[in-house]
Amino acid sequence: MWLRRSPLPLHAFLAALLALLAAAGCGGGDDGGSPTTPPPPPPTGDLSPVVGSWTADTILVNPKSNPAVSREIVSADGVSFAFTVQSSGSYQAELRAFGDQSQETGTVRVNGNVIFFSAKTPLPGNSQGTFSRSGPQLILLGDLRLDFNQDGIVDDLDTRFVLSPS
Repeated sequence: MWLRRSPLPLHAFLAALLALLAAAGCGGGDDGGSPTTPPPPPPTGDLSPVVGSWTADTILVNPKSNPAVSREIVSADGVSFAFTVQSSGSYQAELRAFGDQSQETGTVRVNGNVIFFSAKTPLPGNSQGTFSRSGPQLILLGDLRLDFNQDGIVDDLDTRFVLSPS
């Protein structure tokens, strides 16, 4: 399975989400180096659209170099993703895939439709993406860097999370 060989850090996978992560790489060089996203600004927006407990209905991953190739990893690969945001701005995310589980905690801030993640555990780092609401669903869009097809080359990906209230 293409996802198994590259552990996915959640906040980078969060910024879409997320532009997730330090281990898989959300910025930096092709070696998956340190994130290049600047620190998040002070909270200026209303968190209420993202506050709650969410479960992924779909997570769509598209390589920027070939947008015609995409993969929906919730139904195709049995991935599950749960995301909880408190009104204080604390978040917890959990990704389960192929019998493995990864959890992340941190803080979230918004400015307009831009969402900023500051991961605290397991790996500190910052990422950002955009969000919108469609009825009860929360939609998160962002960038991700990982070896999408396990060919040894880190790919730049667009990601789309469609989350429903849990």
